[in-house]
Amino acid sequence: MPANSLGRRNAQGSNTVEFTYCIVFVFFIILLPFANYGTFMARWAISSQTVNAWTQNMAKKRKLSDAFSGVQAEDFAIAVAHPTGIKVKSVTPSLRISKVDDPTRVIAVETPGKVPSTWLPDAGNYEYTLQVHVTAQIDPLVTVQIFGLKVPGLTEPADVKMSGSSLWENKGRDPATTEFYLNE
Repeated sequence: MPANSLGRRNAQGSNTVEFTYCIVFVFFIILLPFANYGTFMARWAISSQTVNAWTQNMAKKRKLSDAFSGVQAEDFAIAVAHPTGIKVKSVTPSLRISKVDDPTRVIAVETPGKVPSTWLPDAGNYEYTLQVHVTAQIDPLVTVQIFGLKVPGLTEPADVKMSGSSLWENKGRDPATTEFYLNE
C-alpha cells in the first residue's frame, strides 16, 4: 500500500468522527428543543380548544349550578387531559355580568345563587358570560437535562393557564321557584 493512501484514510476517518459529534450536537441542542416546544404548543392548543368546547356546552345548561358542577366534575378534567396527556390542576368557573349600556360596569359571580338582584335580567340590560379558567401542567415530549438548568417545557413540566367563555342565553325563570335559572 502506498503511504499516501494510508494518510488519506486517517484524515477521512477523523472527519467521520467529527461529523458524528456534529450530528449529535445538532440533534440534542437544536432539534430536540424545537420538537419539545412544538409538541408543547400542540398540546396547549388542543387542550385549550377542548376547554372552549366544554364551556360552550355548559353555557347551554338550564341552571347555572348545573354548568358549574359540570366543569368542576372529573369528566371535564379527563376530557381536557385525554387527547394530550396534560395534568389539570384547577378549574374555576364564573359568571361575568356586564351592563350593555356601560361596559365598564362588570361583576363576576363565582358561586351559583349569588347574583345580586340589581344585576338580574329584569333589573336592566345585561350580558351574561360563562367563563372557565383552567390551570394545568404540560410535560415536555422528552425531558432533557442541560447543565442543571431548569427550563419549563424543556427540562421540567410547564404551568399554563387556559380559559374559555361563552354567552349564557337562558335568562328565563324557573316556574316552580320563580327564581332566574342563572341564579340557581
